[in-house]
Amino acid sequence: MLKIHPSTTAQFSGVVDSPDAFALDEFIAVYPTEADLLRVTNAQRTSTRGGITKADAALRYAAVLSNRDLTTLERVRELLSRPDDLEAVERELALVPGDGVRRRYLWMLAGSDHDVKPDRMILRYLARHGAAVSVAEARTMLVEIADKLAETQPDVTPWVVDHAIWLAERPVARRRRAAT
Repeated sequence: MLKIHPSTTAQFSGVVDSPDAFALDEFIAVYPTEADLLRVTNAQRTSTRGGITKADAALRYAAVLSNRDLTTLERVRELLSRPDDLEAVERELALVPGDGVRRRYLWMLAGSDHDVKPDRMILRYLARHGAAVSVAEARTMLVEIADKLAETQPDVTPWVVDHAIWLAERPVARRRRAAT
């Protein structure tokens, strides 16, 4: 069962406010091509059904953000507070093949506590607990769960619920992999 208690919500709430460890301009300069990035990562794909490499997707995302001068964490966080500009950036990012929950995860990593990324781990957890839902339905469900929990635990956000479910599901996924 998923448990979220006040003593643990601080560990899950948002990201630490610190300078960029590796600014986007620097990332693009060090890894200008997919081959350069693949040398230090792996060839995982965005989809098991012929998706592009995650390295290619990351570079395409980087190009969109860089073209809009969203090259620092501070600028991306500012974007999150401008819905019209955010929508325009999201339309461009959605053109990158294999985009599913990736954009939500990007915004979560940038500091949005109100985004969730209902990936396979989240969907499996929900299904195992009687809620076999779509990604969109899972997103709504996690926000509603967070709203309900926040009535008595104000530090609980959708991000906290997403992360807590992910942490609860990770050992189950490990056992599933070990059994095969």
